[in-house]
Amino acid sequence: ASAYMGFEGLTGLTHELESLIAEVQSSARSVPQTGISLLLDCVDLISNAVDHVKQNGCEPAIDSSLLENLHEAF
Repeated sequence: ASAYMGFEGLTGLTHELESLIAEVQSSARSVPQTGISLLLDCVDLISNAVDHVKQNGCEPAIDSSLLENLHEAF
């Protein structure tokens, strides 16, 4: 839904997460210990970003280091 609303940062993050979770579900990837924590950090980031959009009407800056850390962990 973020893509429809023009929120490019959230769109990139959620698409990466969807792909990663699909690979985990299909058993193509295992979940390392640090991966759990990073996935939960992503959930928190998305929740906070949605709150920011509700309050300010615009997307917050999305820290790309979280995605980089996810790729490294998995």
